[in-house]
Amino acid sequence: MTKEKQGEFLNEAYNIARMGLRIIALCRGNKIESLTYTGVCGICDPPRESARTAIAALRRAQVQVKMVTGDSGPTALAVAQMVGLDVLHSQALSGEQLDTMTDEQLDGVIDTVSVFYRVTPKHKLSIVKSLQRLGNIVGMTASRHWHRNGKERDRQEGKCIFYNIRNFVRFQLSTSIAALSLITLATLMGIPNPLNAMQILSPRAVPRGGAGRPRGGAAETSRHVPPHHLSLAAAVRAALCSHHHRRHSVECS
Repeated sequence: MTKEKQGEFLNEAYNIARMGLRIIALCRGNKIESLTYTGVCGICDPPRESARTAIAALRRAQVQVKMVTGDSGPTALAVAQMVGLDVLHSQALSGEQLDTMTDEQLDGVIDTVSVFYRVTPKHKLSIVKSLQRLGNIVGMTASRHWHRNGKERDRQEGKCIFYNIRNFVRFQLSTSIAALSLITLATLMGIPNPLNAMQILSPRAVPRGGAGRPRGGAAETSRHVPPHHLSLAAAVRAALCSHHHRRHSVECS
């Protein structure tokens, strides 16, 4: 392949990438060492339809939006324009450029960069850490189409985690308020504390193996733990009855 032909092929790939398409080179041959180039094709992998609206809402709320992708530079810039990012008044950095920069250098330019392309997970971590060092709160999401089953599964797992945490907090608050109210009433009535240490600590020790320790794994969050409700009046009534029974037993003996 001559340099002229190589330049023509690269120019063709560049023009396709500027349309926001992903580039795949095609070739033929019997051995990988002796392949013949036959052309390039572009694959359309558009962002979600709601991505542009979401980015516009974030920018109105003074939230900085940056795109991090493994695509080539021309493809990344074209997609960034599709979703409403300002690529004319900001920079674009590649993964190779990030490899040559120190943490201080990245911190100095990251506010002016809106698109990062040809990046790896290591580069994503460096970008997040740089933003956090500057005092920013960082959140990440995917702008491409997700597989529907995976998307629904992630949403369901998030709901299970939320419900488990909420139920655990309700359970802990109800037991704590009941115990505190019972001790307060016993003090005001001038009677001994009807609860011992084990009765106070046991409701807090038992749930920590279940809803009290929510996790992010699917196997741990696929089950919605039902809420535990403890009536304050029932708890106080049961404790007073227990105290009365113990007092009666002592008098009889």
